Amino acid sequence: MREKKEICVFVSSPGDVSTERDIVEDVVQRINKTLGDELMVFVKVKRWEDIPPCAGSVQETINSHVGPYDIFLGIMWERFGSPTSNAESGTQEELKSAYESWKSNGSVAEILFYFRENTSVPRNADAAEQLLKVIRFREELSSKLKYTLYHEPIDFERLVRDDLEHIVRKLLNKTTVPKSINVENTDIEKVEQVWDAIGVASSFKPNNHVEKQTFYRARIQTTSGYIAGKEGVDELKSNFILISKDPIRPFDIQIGETRSLRQAGNPTAIPDLTILDLGSVKSMYPFLQVEGYRWIRMVLAELTTDQKILDFIYENDTDPQVRSITAKNPSASSDLQQKECKFCQDRFRFLRDLRSGSDKTFIIANDFPYGPYFHYIAFPAQPIHAWQDLELPDIYDMNHTIWRFLKREQKAGKWLPAPAGVFIGLNSSIRHLVMGTRTRTSAGASITHVHKQIWGMAPGSVNLGNHLDELCRRIEVKGGYLNAYLQFLRREQMVIHEDDHVVLYVPYGQISIHELQIMVKKPGITHYLALSEEEITSLSIAETIAVKLLDALGIHSFNQVMITLPFDRVSTYFSLILCFVTREVDLAVSELNHLFVVDKYPEETRELLVPIKGSIIKQVVESAAGIAIS
Repeated sequence: MREKKEICVFVSSPGDVSTERDIVEDVVQRINKTLGDELMVFVKVKRWEDIPPCAGSVQETINSHVGPYDIFLGIMWERFGSPTSNAESGTQEELKSAYESWKSNGSVAEILFYFRENTSVPRNADAAEQLLKVIRFREELSSKLKYTLYHEPIDFERLVRDDLEHIVRKLLNKTTVPKSINVENTDIEKVEQVWDAIGVASSFKPNNHVEKQTFYRARIQTTSGYIAGKEGVDELKSNFILISKDPIRPFDIQIGETRSLRQAGNPTAIPDLTILDLGSVKSMYPFLQVEGYRWIRMVLAELTTDQKILDFIYENDTDPQVRSITAKNPSASSDLQQKECKFCQDRFRFLRDLRSGSDKTFIIANDFPYGPYFHYIAFPAQPIHAWQDLELPDIYDMNHTIWRFLKREQKAGKWLPAPAGVFIGLNSSIRHLVMGTRTRTSAGASITHVHKQIWGMAPGSVNLGNHLDELCRRIEVKGGYLNAYLQFLRREQMVIHEDDHVVLYVPYGQISIHELQIMVKKPGITHYLALSEEEITSLSIAETIAVKLLDALGIHSFNQVMITLPFDRVSTYFSLILCFVTREVDLAVSELNHLFVVDKYPEETRELLVPIKGSIIKQVVESAAGIAIS
């Protein structure tokens, strides 16, 4: 039988709130009875009353016996407490210790503090002085931590029960992410020293000794702001975030709370029209078929997930643009998507096909090229409009056809002078508008048919590969920078799939939720055409596994970006990398300022993939036996 996870609560307070201290004990006992077996958890309370007396001061005895704990729970009313050798009271000293541990990501995961509001007049000068110290302490605390006010012990019982249940569930979710001695969350000054020592922006510090390699995240305090408290009163809260620098790309990554919280500052969503059923839509639609309500029809066509409603709109709306948007909705049936998809139309294919050499993959030229040399779009011949519907033979044929086609173009000397390199990106069809607090957008979302885009950039163009190349050139370590990073990923168990040619892994530089990456293992592979046929096959297998894993996580919306170098550049330790960037944030804004804000840790992605990866990898690898290398 699985052992219960122990969560420890340390109760800190002066002696005038003994009733509340007993309430905490009772609440914890009820939590253990009601949630203990369900969540496989045992909550333990530590109180100074339970510590046996020893030689020395009372506070020294408490400090030496309290031991590690997960939750600090502080309470104050009228008394501040007696001074110690290190602070004005024992509670203040205990909070200071807990705060330092919490700030540095030590054993203390959460801090709760409650103040009972005083309604009586102090009885004497000592009581007045004690109350004044409590008030000053509360004012000082407001700039660092959120606290809760209550009137009577019965109010405290309700508050602490809700808070502890919430935190216990939250901590149990977090405990599935193992802590690592090789990932260090520390102060910004230390991390900046690491970045200066490396000379290039990266939070990964390689070392010839694998056990000494470290990934650094800077824990910093940011803007304080007001949030609504439990009683509807705005309370000031100080925010902490983790900042890291992507080990591959020139990006800053923020993990954690929002940078600033203000009154009425929370993101909001557009009105939810997706709750309408088909009958409601049929009843109201005649009244919406006027110019003033066209935007409502467009929003409904964009956001609804009901196939029957989409079919109704397409058949009954008179506006060509609304009909087109309806057919591009990811929830539309394949038959409806085909009606508006140019890539499914035989005449379009006949006029635009560049003779790719495959009857399974078409290649056409883009009318609005990114690069001055070429910009092609490759897509499967089958009417497929969702990446999760592709199987390994489909992805392999696209990759191999692109590779052979570009080899042929290069050999024919069609790129003179030679382009700076081949960039490959892919888009999946997704929603454009806001359905919640996250915006989903994509430059290729107007094309519902799954496709890959390939373009040759002008010399001197901005290239993500330049940053990685600089890291590989400037950081001298045995086997090269990327080899050291790969060793670190293996040690941290972030590798999902690996064969002789490629590695699929969870990167420590995730710029979007559950981002995955594929690295070609052979050093010196600087662009797509430098790959061998065997590497194309391995790449296709890893890509199919990545698509299936993201599908299992409920993610069907992503962009894939291939990090390459110019054709004419030689780099000893550079390796081609594919990034699966999920479209769960407004990436266009993030790409402009090179700052990506995420609310998940890479370790969380790893733990989600552990129970599902085995069967998916087995299925994809077994299907590879049917691929014939041309």
